[in-house]
Amino acid sequence: MNNVIYKRELNRKILHIITGLIFITSAFIFKDIDAVFWTGAVLLIPFSLFYLIVRWFRHTVIGRSFFHSVEREQGNYTNGIGGLSFTFGVLLSYILFGFNPAIVIVSILVLSFGDGFASYIGMRFGRHKFNIDGHTKTLEGTFAGIVAATVASSFFVDFFTALIVSSLTMIIELVGIRIRGREIPDNIYIPVISGLIMYILILFK
Repeated sequence: MNNVIYKRELNRKILHIITGLIFITSAFIFKDIDAVFWTGAVLLIPFSLFYLIVRWFRHTVIGRSFFHSVEREQGNYTNGIGGLSFTFGVLLSYILFGFNPAIVIVSILVLSFGDGFASYIGMRFGRHKFNIDGHTKTLEGTFAGIVAATVASSFFVDFFTALIVSSLTMIIELVGIRIRGREIPDNIYIPVISGLIMYILILFK
């Protein structure tokens, strides 16, 4: 791969992390976890427009420009749905675990930093590669995702909880989730899985 591809992936993942930080920052600014919901409602507007432009005008100059800003040169194309699936995943986590703000915050951090670092580090530095359902995964990427998610989550929960939630979630992300043969976007299931794991840990403490 050339530097252009690496730079494009880096830009995608920086945006990925920034989106997560926007959700978390809103909760702290307004001192209310409900701000996550309203932030998601607002972000749905630009992400929906972006998706429609990529999907409907992909073969125009503007559409191609938008498409290449969010898609990789190789692998499965998502047609600009990444922002939407990210927002839906966060909103789903809020709906399920909004009674415990820490769970929602950690689930967003695992999605933002875990998935963000795993993808880029795996593409840029991954050497131990294997194919799962058409997706190239790397051990280096998964490890980087675990470390990044653990460090970020440790600012809000104890290290042990952060490590367990991050590790189990990234291992599940490594394998992926399918329902009736259809692949579920990791942006949707990562915050739900991490939230569920953390909820179970809290129950057994």
